[in-house]
Amino acid sequence: MAGACYCPAVPRAGARSSPTASQVREELIRLLVGAYASAEDAQAALHRALHHAMRHELPTSVPELLTFVRAGLLPVLSADLGPRLTMSLLDDFIRRHENRSGVRERSLQVMLVDTDRLGRSVLARALLRERWHVTVVDSLEELGELARSGEVVDVAILDGRHPAKLLMLEMMVDHFPSAALVVRSAGEGATCKLLQALGVASFEMLPLDASSETIVEAARRMAQSARDLA
Repeated sequence: MAGACYCPAVPRAGARSSPTASQVREELIRLLVGAYASAEDAQAALHRALHHAMRHELPTSVPELLTFVRAGLLPVLSADLGPRLTMSLLDDFIRRHENRSGVRERSLQVMLVDTDRLGRSVLARALLRERWHVTVVDSLEELGELARSGEVVDVAILDGRHPAKLLMLEMMVDHFPSAALVVRSAGEGATCKLLQALGVASFEMLPLDASSETIVEAARRMAQSARDLA
């Protein structure tokens, strides 16, 4: 089947690419091959990530490469390998090279709770384009692991159709009491009452069919509101 080929090109002679950036790109490719246990599968995942990011090759600077890893690669790996393995692989990679490159900005910490793999992949990419740190959770087990890790959550985005919605909300209140909450729900009135009964002080309701852009804007409002109250 004919189509465009998105693959990491070798920089041309004289191209502005520092040795450090080259080494980081090579390390990323080795990381992918190890994660997929197949060079062919790793290459296919990288092609998809480049396609989603509308790029034909990997960036040639460390800061741009880290942005691509967050916005382009993380959602693809999450869909293929699962969010827990993906975050354990990429978190260490990102933080290590942020330290080396001096890129240290406090990213908004967003938790995305959604069982729809396709829908959450689209939304995760929109959130990552804001340069936010996104953790994808789709089960009580994963939420419990995140709580035990001690990770800070600024904003939690929950699909109200989640089969364990009530238990999820209870765990969020217990373990992430300072997190602002964005909930997509068909029954706004009933969900509002539930949130109030659980003692959730800061939340915003959105319809189930809210666009990614609308959800991003809601997350930004809730984060700013939380900062204003701090």
